[in-house]
Amino acid sequence: MNPSRFRWGMLFILVGVLLLLGNLGFIAGSFSYSLVWLFPLLLIAIGIEKIFAHTRLKIISYLSTLAFVGVAIAIAVAGTRFSGGDFFDDKTVSFDEVPGIKLIKATVDLDGNDIEIRDARDGLLDAYFERLTVKPDVEKEIDGDTAWIRIAGKRRSVWSRLVHVKRDDKPLWKLAFSRNIPLILNCRGDSADISFNLATTPLRSLALHADDAYVYLKLGTLEPDVRVRFKGEDAVLKLRIPYEAGLRVEGLYDDSYLKTIGLHPQDGMFVSEGYDTLKSRIDVDLDDNCRSLSIDYY
Repeated sequence: MNPSRFRWGMLFILVGVLLLLGNLGFIAGSFSYSLVWLFPLLLIAIGIEKIFAHTRLKIISYLSTLAFVGVAIAIAVAGTRFSGGDFFDDKTVSFDEVPGIKLIKATVDLDGNDIEIRDARDGLLDAYFERLTVKPDVEKEIDGDTAWIRIAGKRRSVWSRLVHVKRDDKPLWKLAFSRNIPLILNCRGDSADISFNLATTPLRSLALHADDAYVYLKLGTLEPDVRVRFKGEDAVLKLRIPYEAGLRVEGLYDDSYLKTIGLHPQDGMFVSEGYDTLKSRIDVDLDDNCRSLSIDYY
């Protein structure tokens, strides 16, 4: 039996095994629609097979096919086991607005996933998670007039990291919070691309820890007093502030840049002109260890 015939036989066996495991519930049924993501691995296996097919190391041609089959089954099982069966699908989570809720407190742990928050909605939360990612746990708890929302990324397995897709033009997580209820947000996102357009979200407080991350943060004027605390060693931060809001910055030792954007020193901090008289004020506590910082007005 030549390597080519062996390969075709094993591919038919692989498809049959995956369909059988799907019918028995051991792997997510949606995996059968995602076999196309294994195509690059198949090409590599076929290439190795062709290289050694007519040499003394012919055994490698057979082993390449066996390795491909083993990896395919392992990815299917791991993707189901470590992500509740939805690794190969996208996922949407929505929490409707609850009468009497006056505050949302949200905690988000990205676990290396890129995120975008924008376009506030009527409900408490709309969340979308891309396919081929380990889906986070999303929980909601109502305590009096406060809604607690927790989004926590799961530890990714070796196999899920193998097929993990990270696109520069498309965040893996997309969130939208209420346009009517004030938000207190705590987020950790080391080594991630973070885009927070909160101009339409009534943000009251944001605590963001993001080492070695790229962060875009646009704030609005829906709350009279906004507090932002950012910690991010070797991070790149782009901060956008509305013209009609007062700005106060602390935490930076190099004041030369802050002076170039019109801030002046006051009690160990730097404030914009007329800060105390404006209806909307934004206080920002920054990390002096950022790799890059830019602040502009819109």
